[in-house]
Amino acid sequence: MAVRKRSKSETGAAAGRDMKTARRLAAVNVVVSVAAAAALLIAVNVVGDLAAVRRSYRWNVETLARYGLSPTAKRVLDEIGQKIILTSIYTSADPKKKPEDYLPRVRDLLNEMGEYGRDVTVINVTTDRQKAEVLSRLRRRLDAKAQDQGEAIKAFQSLANRQIPQYDQIIGRWKAYPAKGWLGGFGLAKAVENALTANKEDLRSAAADVRAQLAGSALPNYPRMTETVTEALENVRGRLEGIRRSLREIGTIPEKANQAKPQLSKALAAATAAAEKVAAAAGKVGAPEPADPPAVLNKIAAASTELANAAADAQAALEKFSADCGEGQYLPYARAWVVDMVPLPARCQGLAGAARRLTEQALGVRETVKVEVQKTFIVEQIRPVMPALEAEAKKIEAGLARLLAELGEPDQGTKDILETARKDEYLQAQSEPVGQLLERLAGLDKLESQDELPDQIKQENIVLVEVGEKAGVVSMDDVWPLASRRDWEMGLFGEEEERRVFNGDMAISSKLLSLALPPLGEVVLTFFEDIPPYMVQGRPAIAGQIPSIWLGALRERLEKADLKVTEWNLAREDEPPKAEKGRKQVLLVLPPPEPMPMPPMGGQELPQWNDQQVEKIRKAIDAGANAVFLARYLRPTRWGMTESPQYGLAEYLKTDWGLEVKTDLRVVQALADELNPGTCKLPVVRWWYMPLSTFTKHPVGEPLRARRLYWADACPILKAKDSHPGVTVEDILVVPKGSATCWAASNAQQLERQMWLGEGSGIVPASAQGDLAPPLALAVEARKTIGERTARIIVLGVGYSFIDQFLTPRVPRFEADETMESDPPPTGNVDLIINSAYHLVGQGDFIGAGPAIVQPIRIIDPGMMAVVKIGFGLIWPLLVLVVGVIIMVVRTQ
Repeated sequence: MAVRKRSKSETGAAAGRDMKTARRLAAVNVVVSVAAAAALLIAVNVVGDLAAVRRSYRWNVETLARYGLSPTAKRVLDEIGQKIILTSIYTSADPKKKPEDYLPRVRDLLNEMGEYGRDVTVINVTTDRQKAEVLSRLRRRLDAKAQDQGEAIKAFQSLANRQIPQYDQIIGRWKAYPAKGWLGGFGLAKAVENALTANKEDLRSAAADVRAQLAGSALPNYPRMTETVTEALENVRGRLEGIRRSLREIGTIPEKANQAKPQLSKALAAATAAAEKVAAAAGKVGAPEPADPPAVLNKIAAASTELANAAADAQAALEKFSADCGEGQYLPYARAWVVDMVPLPARCQGLAGAARRLTEQALGVRETVKVEVQKTFIVEQIRPVMPALEAEAKKIEAGLARLLAELGEPDQGTKDILETARKDEYLQAQSEPVGQLLERLAGLDKLESQDELPDQIKQENIVLVEVGEKAGVVSMDDVWPLASRRDWEMGLFGEEEERRVFNGDMAISSKLLSLALPPLGEVVLTFFEDIPPYMVQGRPAIAGQIPSIWLGALRERLEKADLKVTEWNLAREDEPPKAEKGRKQVLLVLPPPEPMPMPPMGGQELPQWNDQQVEKIRKAIDAGANAVFLARYLRPTRWGMTESPQYGLAEYLKTDWGLEVKTDLRVVQALADELNPGTCKLPVVRWWYMPLSTFTKHPVGEPLRARRLYWADACPILKAKDSHPGVTVEDILVVPKGSATCWAASNAQQLERQMWLGEGSGIVPASAQGDLAPPLALAVEARKTIGERTARIIVLGVGYSFIDQFLTPRVPRFEADETMESDPPPTGNVDLIINSAYHLVGQGDFIGAGPAIVQPIRIIDPGMMAVVKIGFGLIWPLLVLVVGVIIMVVRTQ
């Protein structure tokens, strides 16, 4: 059977029908796929929304640990059973703190916390209006919580408004008091006027301060206002009581003067009579020479002795009178008490002294000189001074009479004031309200954490954390601390752009922890100190090179980290304070004082650091306490010494824990000297602020690896050469092996002198005898089994970096143009002790997750960059072009 071939037109028509069919099928497939995808998408979203009502679910596939909540943050949120409000307030206009650069990460973290927590509310504030609303809400809460304080402050404002005009009237009356009035004779009128003026100014100033705080847009600081008001009122009350007491006491002077008048007058009259007797015995000027000079000299000596005794009695009577009149506080200021610029008792003393000298001279001349000479002495030496002697006695007697007359009869206006003061009624209308208000203020409850919030809320770029009725602020420097400098930046003066790392998880978790939970543990500040009372002569103070009084900022940070701080002074107590039930203790042991070279003057025996103190610490650790030991480079403390003093706990740490703390070595971080390869130069700032964040993966240090931390006077810690079986040592902070510009120097004093003299270049690292090259451990943990438990200690060779003088000032930094800038204070150092304490009290889960270390892209070496450019800029495009040409040729064939 024959088969007919299709024509070309028929073949084309069939092909067209097949293509149309294929297109229809493809279109149907697309429509079905799109519809299925849309349905699946809708279904997933509906299921997700329904599930989100009860719980949020998601899968974190990010691997750099920069996002998501840490286990610590989750545990803190789980432990808190109160309502939490987290408010980000990032409204800074500072180009270095632009919200668009720092807010997104903060907002993401807060949203994470909001989604994880069951009762967490997140608020993001980005405008001044929103910030004002937050402040208004906080203000209402503070006002409600401080109702008693607010009422007391209003009472003060009312008191100030009433009393300031009253003071104006009273001060006016004292200004009008006659300058020659009775009280003016004591200088008391002007003193009262000045005291009342000071009271008015204190009330006015305190009222203005309170009014400004209450009327301002910022949060009112009720604790500070209460303190201001209390201080002003105490000053006012003190002056009022002083005025009233002085007027009461001085009001008794007239009566006492009249009572003492007979005795005083008799004593001065006796002195005047004795002076006249001396003059009579000597004879008048111009009279003939005495016929019997020895007899005359005897009479002169006897009369002079009588005068000396009478004048001394008069002096004693005057001083007793002064003491009886207000314990000597008033009469020395009386006008009549002074005669010719010399007080009456001093004049009596001078008269008695002159009489005694005259007696000595008369007796001396009588015994040792010829009669002719005696006559000449009487005529030329004694007789000429007799008129002055008589005149002095009479002047003193007249001065006393004038004094008694003035004191015994005040003017009528003064009598009225003194009578009111005697009845204790003078200024009573001003004094009583002040005393009542002070009692009211003293009975007010203390507002916890209210004194810091009003100041902290004024900072830029903060996170407000509210837990129940408590509130706190996390600053930008806590959430975004400065980043640790990269290796190749170590030689630069400054950075083109300030780099920060995100530490929000740890910072906000710590704040939540301190606001919501009871103390997680107890840090016992352990030291050996004997500080004598103030102004005790010849009594040296005994303290180590880190005195406990220098650790105020550390104490505050520990308490804010939910750790209770107590003290154990080994010089006075044999055992540490008892811990509360269920709360573990960790000893924070400060360096002990060095032994006294010799006892102080007087041979007084002073307490000394010795093996008994070491045994106390050993006993406490054996009984269950763990410890953190602070050590530092110990520079020679006495003139002429070249060796460092011995660290008092060195032998204990070496014998019991296998650790050798090299306090005679100072860890030095220098810069490579480009002009002298293989040598270094010593930078001034880095000598005091050594940047180092090379922590190991130990749980105490790992969260701090990306933080920029500074250290001072650091010393290395070595493992003792003798074997210590059972003791495990783990490094926390190290100077890594291969750090060519960092070493432990045995000649730190010499290097420091070279640095200050401008000779700090050309230094060969670790070249002096006794130097140690890296690796060097600056912080370690040692643990061993004691009984049935594992005892742990942490030794920090950076102990000097926790004192107030180091933590509170800003860190200086030189820029490339030789101008000086500064970085925030190195308060992050304290996190090393906080983490150590958490770790040692068994609360390691609360150690916050620190900033993630993201390895930056390094600058490519110029030689390698040339290879990259040739390979990917020339060879690779040529290969692509050749392949393309080959494929084109093949297709055309």
